[in-house]
Amino acid sequence: MLALIISLPILGLLVFLALCIYVDGFYGDFLDLVRNHNYHEDGRKLESVRPIAFPWGNFQLLKDDPEKLVKNLHETMDRNDGFAVTYFLWNPNVLSNNLEFMKRVYSTEILKKSRRDLTKITIWERLFGRGLFMLSDANEWKKSHKVCIRGMGSKFLTDYYVTVQEVADKSVARLEEKIKLHKGPIECEIRKFFQDYTLEAIFLIAFGKGDSKPEERRRVADLFDTAIGTQESDMRFTLPGFIDMPFETPRKIRSAIKELQEYGARVVKNHRTKMKEGKIDPNAKGTLLSALCEKAEDGSEFSDTLVLENVYSFMFAGLDTSSTALAHAMIHLARHPAVQEKARKEALAHKEVDFEIVMNGLPYLACVAREALRLCPPINGIGGNREIKEGITFNGKRIAKDTGIGACQLAHHRNPKIWGKDAEVFRPDRHMKEDVYRLYISYV
Repeated sequence: MLALIISLPILGLLVFLALCIYVDGFYGDFLDLVRNHNYHEDGRKLESVRPIAFPWGNFQLLKDDPEKLVKNLHETMDRNDGFAVTYFLWNPNVLSNNLEFMKRVYSTEILKKSRRDLTKITIWERLFGRGLFMLSDANEWKKSHKVCIRGMGSKFLTDYYVTVQEVADKSVARLEEKIKLHKGPIECEIRKFFQDYTLEAIFLIAFGKGDSKPEERRRVADLFDTAIGTQESDMRFTLPGFIDMPFETPRKIRSAIKELQEYGARVVKNHRTKMKEGKIDPNAKGTLLSALCEKAEDGSEFSDTLVLENVYSFMFAGLDTSSTALAHAMIHLARHPAVQEKARKEALAHKEVDFEIVMNGLPYLACVAREALRLCPPINGIGGNREIKEGITFNGKRIAKDTGIGACQLAHHRNPKIWGKDAEVFRPDRHMKEDVYRLYISYV
């Protein structure tokens, strides 16, 4: 009898798992029943986007077929007055293409009533710790932001542009040399080309030239790719605790994170030692590392660990996003030679291109960049930007406490109701004619 009592819950769990895995729609229906507490004014539940895979939720479709996800999301929103429920694992999110709702999502009111906990992404938590974008507490964020702004503020862009331009010139020169050696067209793996370019530029902005060698910078890139790239491609790492499993892939990621932390710790410690001795390397001046190691006006300063976590946060935020955005822009230009020629003529009209011209003197090229980012946002997802700590109501829609709210960038950027019937078309000119404020709100 005792054995039967013990085995019944186990048997029930096995039956439940079998239903989730093998019966189409069961997992989604189950989540809607126990996790979706978001309602229309008439009492109907907000509809969830299907299919919902076990255990990944809508995340599976985002990885396998993002265009289908966008289509399904638009159709669900059309049936629900611009709202839809998605699931990241078993966590519910309410996404919307309603512009007024989006304005409210990013308002001070909602920011005070919500939280953002990125520590749930365990690889990020291990590598970036208390880095600025990982912080959810408003007071802690403000305190950290005051220090970070010393190296990340807009006034530093002019200094950073010099590094970006130098690395760009070197990258193009290397490519031209290969073309000369082959005496004709060559094959270029565009993603790797821009990864290498972005890595070198961001590494130099973050740490400076210092004593680092090209092979060290390449090693850092490989370690980042191992840690972050594996997490993005292997959905098992979204499951709590998987990173600590005794399997080969989790061990590999733990080892990569450890090596990154040890390398960064040596660089930070060496830089601070030189600061105390008054022997600052000229190559380190004007870098993010140098700025974050300085004391604030009130005498406070980051610990070595916080300096490193913020430097790595900056590198991560720029590495994959920048290289992916550049690669997509080049692909769009290659597919649209007329746009490419127009952008090229605009750039060549300037004998020299400095920071001021890049920021204000290349309006059409800026539109090309915006359009590439619109169609292929380097960051997109199906989870809410923030999780509300108390329920809210909008136009009769009741959104429950602990629900994520936000937008799916990929869907929002291709919404015909916002961008017109040619929303799927690469047309940079739209950014020169459309209402700037509407684009700003739409450009999540």
